Amino acid sequence: MNSPIKPATDSVKTALLADPALRKALARFVRGKVPEHEIDDIVQASLVDALAAARVPEEASELRRWVHGIARHKIADYFRLRAREHAPDGEGVDVPADSAAHSARDLLRWAEGQLPEGEQGEQAQRTLDVMLREGDGEKLEWIAEEQEVEAPALRQRVARLRRLFRERWAQQLAAVAAVLLLVLASILLWRRGVDPETPIVREVPSAEPSPLDRARELRRVAFEDCKAKRWELCLEVLDQARALDPVGDRAVEVQGAREEAARALKLETPPAPTLSAPPDRSAIPYPETDSGVPRPPRPVRTDTAPPPKAPSMPGPDSLGSK
Repeated sequence: MNSPIKPATDSVKTALLADPALRKALARFVRGKVPEHEIDDIVQASLVDALAAARVPEEASELRRWVHGIARHKIADYFRLRAREHAPDGEGVDVPADSAAHSARDLLRWAEGQLPEGEQGEQAQRTLDVMLREGDGEKLEWIAEEQEVEAPALRQRVARLRRLFRERWAQQLAAVAAVLLLVLASILLWRRGVDPETPIVREVPSAEPSPLDRARELRRVAFEDCKAKRWELCLEVLDQARALDPVGDRAVEVQGAREEAARALKLETPPAPTLSAPPDRSAIPYPETDSGVPRPPRPVRTDTAPPPKAPSMPGPDSLGSK
């Protein structure tokens, strides 16, 4: 809890604010926020306002925090004055002098509300204040020296508090993401139910021709074969077309092509040989002689009488009888 702010005499205020460590800590706090040549002026103005105040905190840590708040006002005044000087024709926006202090208090109050119930208290408030001061550019070692605590212990407190914040914020982000997903899903379902999109069906031309197209192409090829007098091939292709399109085979031109091919094949077929007529052997040449001179053709016999029988020789029995 914060220490009460009570009236203080000039001697007490001078003793509290004349501490060199306080002035160094205040200079470190201001450094990095304003130009280097403005640091001493802002530190001096902050200490003067603190001395002019009627009430000051009694505790040293609360006094330093209070003086740092005055320094934040001075930094805000510095930038507000610069904005007015550089704004054309008085277009600068007035910034309240205590806006920085209000922002810091609001941030502390919000951050403390994000902590679990068991983590809230004076220790958490001090750790949050350390985090704010570290965010403003102060070194953690300087803050630890100012609060008379060990730097590793203070760093551990800050790290633990940051871990709690990360876990808390991760849970909140997950909840927000879940809500957004539910909202998007509801919108999609509503749009689908209100204005359903009719799918557009387009006929894609098939690369494979239909049976009728194939039959027409086969008949065209068959007509060319008939024209070229390839009769057997013509009939074969016409049969293939008939298997695909039986009705088209009844066309006049198709039947005419079939009849023409059949007549041509009938005329070209040679007569079958008869078995009763003897073969003509006169055309069969004789083999050549050993000297290479061809033999004369063998005469064809015209008689059909059987050859005469040879006389029989007498046997031994007949000779003995004579």
